[in-house]
Amino acid sequence: NQIYNLRKWNFDCLIKILPFCLPSHTPQFCNPPDVGVFGPLKTYYRQEVCNLHCPITKNNCPDLLSVVRHNAFTIHNIQAGFRVTGISPFHPE
Repeated sequence: NQIYNLRKWNFDCLIKILPFCLPSHTPQFCNPPDVGVFGPLKTYYRQEVCNLHCPITKNNCPDLLSVVRHNAFTIHNIQAGFRVTGISPFHPE
């Protein structure tokens, strides 16, 4: 549902979630995760799959994803995503 109602807004504020609504056609604000995290995640995943030398199964998939996630989800990559997309400097405080 694209309608964000007042009741939902109040509930989110109550549990300290800051609602962030974007106008149409503003994908650049959604790109920091794509550029900074999911791009490297895709690269590291491909590297690990090539180095695996066995089929991916439900038994080895969690270990594979753990290694990939550890390499891709870094502070440096997250900050780089904001810097590259122009939403910088990033000051969370």
